[in-house]
Amino acid sequence: MSSEYLIDTFFKYRDQTTNIRILSTSTIDAVLRTESIDRINLTPWDLELLFLEYSQKGLLFLKPNPQQEATILTKTNTTSLIHHLKASLERTLHFFSPLASRLATTKSDDGSATCFFIDCEHNEKGALFIHATAVDTNLTVADILDSSTFVPEIVPSFFPLTGTRNHDGVSQPLLAVQVTELLDGLFIGCSINHLLVDATSFWHLFNSWAEISRGETSLTMILYLNYLFSIEISLLSN
Repeated sequence: MSSEYLIDTFFKYRDQTTNIRILSTSTIDAVLRTESIDRINLTPWDLELLFLEYSQKGLLFLKPNPQQEATILTKTNTTSLIHHLKASLERTLHFFSPLASRLATTKSDDGSATCFFIDCEHNEKGALFIHATAVDTNLTVADILDSSTFVPEIVPSFFPLTGTRNHDGVSQPLLAVQVTELLDGLFIGCSINHLLVDATSFWHLFNSWAEISRGETSLTMILYLNYLFSIEISLLSN
């Protein structure tokens, strides 16, 4: 990953993360691809979502006890929980390689329209993975869950790419994951470009990641891409 990308990412999140401290930022490639297609053209319904923000969902976990953690790390040959989550996400992207891609654009022949598509051929740009920790080192899972009548102010900072819109996928990752450590837990926040997935496929990704994380080498339900449109769809320029 280039230093320019790291610097751009740092400043992009700095103003949004006063409650957390970013420990590392990296990209995860999908070197192996299960799909031979190099391009996914968008549908008219996709274009309606271009100016909406990324979808965000997250899960809150208690940290495993030392014995459980040792078992996980030994079984997966990893050095830490963060390393394990990152490595298992990389293996999961083998089955979801478009998520490591970027949007791309071309101009129509007469130059009157901009055409958007998913450039699967250049998926080496990868998904974004962030490791962070709460500035308040005493923040616990119970502190998050005990706020039964409102969402604690710190929770939005657990998500990456907040405020990013779907059309920004030409330069921003289509998938970003932030793992934030609490005193006794982990919050895994995921932001994903809504042009690629709906809510059902979002949770399919999460469940697939969980399967791979548990040591599975194949998925219970394989991703199926049905390309209904073989032509590029254009967004007319004003």
